Amino acid sequence: MKKDGFSMKKLEELPKLEVEGQSVLHIIGSAIDAEYMAMSIAIMKPGEKILKHNHKEAEEIYVLSEGESTIIGGDKKVHVKATTFFRFPPKTQREIINDSDEDATWIFIGAPIDEYLEEDTYKPPSKKKEKKSG
Repeated sequence: MKKDGFSMKKLEELPKLEVEGQSVLHIIGSAIDAEYMAMSIAIMKPGEKILKHNHKEAEEIYVLSEGESTIIGGDKKVHVKATTFFRFPPKTQREIINDSDEDATWIFIGAPIDEYLEEDTYKPPSKKKEKKSG
């Protein structure tokens, strides 16, 4: 819902991306009409994961905003607590495991947006041009 020049959604209004064996991602970027960056959030229950993956061109920033988890990026593996920030360059393998007894909240931000547009739930805002009558 756009309001006063900005877009907003509540968590429960966000589309979900469900991948077998992985924590559910709530898609933020396209849901609030982002055109240039992707953004999502995962509220990971104990034992849940973000599966090992990389992106060909997209750079990503991960934010552990609540809880703790183990994150593996490239050859590094660390157990971290909130609030911690990570930057992953393109082509770097990464995965997250919530190996704690509490929920862990992760925020993911990536750009450019192109690689994320392949996801069914990630639909960019439409660029409709108004036709002039007359």
